[in-house]
Amino acid sequence: MHGVIFQLLQQFIEKKLGQGAWAGVAQSAGLQFKVYLATSPYPDEEARALLDALAQKTTEDFNAIVEAFGRFVVPNFISSYAHRLDPSWRTLEVIEEADKIIKELVTAESFVGTTLPKLKCRRKSSNLLIVNYEEPKELCAFVAGLIKGLGEHFDETITVNEVTCQISTGGSCQFLVRRARI
Repeated sequence: MHGVIFQLLQQFIEKKLGQGAWAGVAQSAGLQFKVYLATSPYPDEEARALLDALAQKTTEDFNAIVEAFGRFVVPNFISSYAHRLDPSWRTLEVIEEADKIIKELVTAESFVGTTLPKLKCRRKSSNLLIVNYEEPKELCAFVAGLIKGLGEHFDETITVNEVTCQISTGGSCQFLVRRARI
């Protein structure tokens, strides 16, 4: 996972638990001496360990923590990559273009060495998108959080239903993403 995600995770943890909480969560995860640079890749297992430790400290469900983290990162992603987004796009359009944008970032920036998700979208109507997501990290809730966070950013009512989950099926996750009629 890319280092910028770890830096955002630190911000998320400190927003959730307070200033300085990162050290305690990192220690619980066995990563107290680890430093994460924004431009370097790190093992996915370390992100999972930090999220597990956070879930234990808050006594919240792991997937609820992961989804909340997905929502949390959206404003940063939007501000960092606004130049790659068409001003006319809304939630569903950004999701449809996400795979292309991710691939462009990998070639243009320092994401080499990072495992990329496979994201395929199929538009069923102007307000319904089918999203297939596959990656070994099995953080489906993060994707659901990103989608919901995009809806919040664009001030749209978005519902996300996970139809299939790669954790239970061994395949890919499939989400039905529905936007309230605009």
